[in-house]
Amino acid sequence: MIGLVAGSGFSCLATSSSSFAPGGPTVECRGRNDFGQLGLRTVPAPDYRITTWPPPIQGLDDAVQIAAGARHVCALRHPVPNHGGQVFCWGDGSDGQLGDGVAKENGSSAYEYGSSTPVAVVAPVEASPTP
Repeated sequence: MIGLVAGSGFSCLATSSSSFAPGGPTVECRGRNDFGQLGLRTVPAPDYRITTWPPPIQGLDDAVQIAAGARHVCALRHPVPNHGGQVFCWGDGSDGQLGDGVAKENGSSAYEYGSSTPVAVVAPVEASPTP
């Protein structure tokens, strides 16, 4: 096991292998999915609360670390030569917590902000000093 994290009504497990992909690392989430925090590519998607695990999140077969907020998750991917590991996040992004440079404070539904699929975190842009 690489890591187990929990948010508000959901949890995610990063493993070095799973029943879906024996021999390879995966990230799998289960529980509430009202903000896409399960990473299932559909919102709203079925909640996985009791007995079944959904399929692993696509594109995160090299996660080395995970972290969760109340309604979002981030995963650090394994570094490649000449680059550090890239961070991907999914779930609620209403306050910019996905790190993709997008934050919306007012939406008519929870699904107007955030992502049900992992998005790459972008480096923060420093503001230029004004003369």
